[in-house]
Amino acid sequence: MKAIKHSAKSIAKSMGRVLNVPIVILAAIVLIATAAGFTNTTPVKQVKLDKTQLSLLVDKTYNLKATILPANATNRNVIYTSGNNSVASVSKTGVIKALKAGKTTITATSAANRKLSAKLSLTVTEPSTRTITDMAGRKVVIPYNVNRVCSSGTAQNQLMLFLGAGKKIVATLPAFKANPWVQKVLPDIKAVPAPFEGKGVNIEELIKAKPDVVTLWSGTEEIQKKLDELKIPYVLIFYSTTDEFKKGISLMGEVLGKSESEKAQQFIRYYDGNIKTVSGRTSGIQADKRKRVYYMTDTPLSTEGSDSIVTSWINIAGGVNIAAKNGIKDLAATVSIESVIEWDPEVIIIRDAKNKELIMKDELWKNITAVKNRQVYVNPKGVNVWSARSADGALQPLWAGKILNPGLFKDIDLESETKKFYKTYYNYSVTAQELKDILYPEK
Repeated sequence: MKAIKHSAKSIAKSMGRVLNVPIVILAAIVLIATAAGFTNTTPVKQVKLDKTQLSLLVDKTYNLKATILPANATNRNVIYTSGNNSVASVSKTGVIKALKAGKTTITATSAANRKLSAKLSLTVTEPSTRTITDMAGRKVVIPYNVNRVCSSGTAQNQLMLFLGAGKKIVATLPAFKANPWVQKVLPDIKAVPAPFEGKGVNIEELIKAKPDVVTLWSGTEEIQKKLDELKIPYVLIFYSTTDEFKKGISLMGEVLGKSESEKAQQFIRYYDGNIKTVSGRTSGIQADKRKRVYYMTDTPLSTEGSDSIVTSWINIAGGVNIAAKNGIKDLAATVSIESVIEWDPEVIIIRDAKNKELIMKDELWKNITAVKNRQVYVNPKGVNVWSARSADGALQPLWAGKILNPGLFKDIDLESETKKFYKTYYNYSVTAQELKDILYPEK
């Protein structure tokens, strides 16, 4: 009788959609008709699967096929479920997706009779390797689980620290190892060897570190040649623009593993949100009203041009990179004092605090508008300087917006935002004094 009632409901649903009659009424009619022998339904007797045991590698799929018997059963619908959705998921149509190593059971149940089902025993295993594409377009085979990484660049090491993978750093470079902020966030860095220096490497020290993979910046051809000879996999991660930076952090997350990859995507959403917030307020500033900005790097006459991420955040903040506007393209360009005087920047942003004191006392700089009006600022710096190819650069548009157009950003609490950022991405609680050191490095 239960089977008859279930069939009646199924038939009633189908008729209800066609006749626009309440299902309850139709179900009663169908039930009476069935009892009287006026309808002909065939109950389900068995559920069969094309497999009862299956092994899959993580991230692979399999389309499980269920057969309802007899073939002329009235209701042939099947409900698929997974005994452990963290190991494997299964779609409504029976597509199994392996998610992580482990075992689970996939069950196919008759929709007409929930007492009838068939089961598949599933084992999910991890592959030994995986293939990624680096920023040079190279296909690189790396271990499936990456736990030991050597990175040649400060920015790359910072990305690892930032993504929660600091303990995976097994070889670094001296400047990163000696960074006071890095030592605060990752005290263990003091014991990590530092075989990289400039574009070279102590290959014996690198081999001792037993890396699963090495990440390299561009221009490291000599190191690449040595790693090719040793058959040590390496991934090229480099960037100069905002879009390239986001690709770089996404790639680093992919290299490191699932949790780091998820954190990389979280960061990209945060970064994009800040860009949207700032550009949304500055987009209406006319070209002739945008402040002329000179960005100073290692020396007073070194700057970055149109190919640099610096130009991106200056534009987003409502300014114009005066060097880029005057044809400078390089990331490391040297200009003349005569050019700077001619460009007459309204704001000067300095990467290295020592240069502020130099230009404020220099007779050659005194008549430049930014110097006369004391619109000379040292860029914030924590684990890395915010302004150039740094993970902390997600905060740079907010800071630059407040510097160039303070009236548009009165509501932005940069101190609060910085504290939250460091806690979220470095798991580090910044003190009041440390916050001042980051935001006002010249003091």
